[in-house]
Amino acid sequence: MKTSGCMIHSVKFTCFLDTNVIYPILTRDILLWFAHYELYTPKWSPDIFTEWADVMRRKNVSEEDIELRIENVNLAFPGAFVHDYESITKTLKLPDLDEYQVLDICRKNGLKDTADYLHALL
Repeated sequence: MKTSGCMIHSVKFTCFLDTNVIYPILTRDILLWFAHYELYTPKWSPDIFTEWADVMRRKNVSEEDIELRIENVNLAFPGAFVHDYESITKTLKLPDLDEYQVLDICRKNGLKDTADYLHALL
């Protein structure tokens, strides 16, 4: 996609995908296609995939299919998996402990301003 003679690259946009957008099949497919065409760079954490696996189990998805889906997403976007973000959570004060990972991953991926803005809203 060209605009004004220059290419839009995914490095301009980094999005953290939470479980609520990874589980619904249609939403996940659309977002992953956008990432495939480099409209943004996806990011996720081990915690998100644990939550995603739990949701799939509640929906009676087989363990084999759960592992396959998670493996395929990670193979398609190998740079999306964020590690070593847990140390940042100690400095945050949030009402919901599950939301720490969102701000941690924002900070870990150079989105400190976004994380600070979101933290201020809570």
